[in-house]
Amino acid sequence: SRSKDIYDMQLIFRKIKDKKLLRQAIQKTFENRKTLIHESILATAQDFELAVLKKAWGSVELSTGSESFDTIWEKFLAVLRSLES
Repeated sequence: SRSKDIYDMQLIFRKIKDKKLLRQAIQKTFENRKTLIHESILATAQDFELAVLKKAWGSVELSTGSESFDTIWEKFLAVLRSLES
């Protein structure tokens, strides 16, 4: 699910040291999927439909024993903010 993708990305992205390479990989993924991406990856993420992601979060919590969606979402956004600088 997309919710699980958010969970996985915030884990993986925090471990990647080369932020320029990460930014390029994200942009390439969006291009390959023929999905619109803003100049700012953070702005693109802020366009995501959070209600849909939150609704699916229950299955992520059950499979990972993870934190709340809001906590994971903030961690995800923090990583994306680091790509902006």
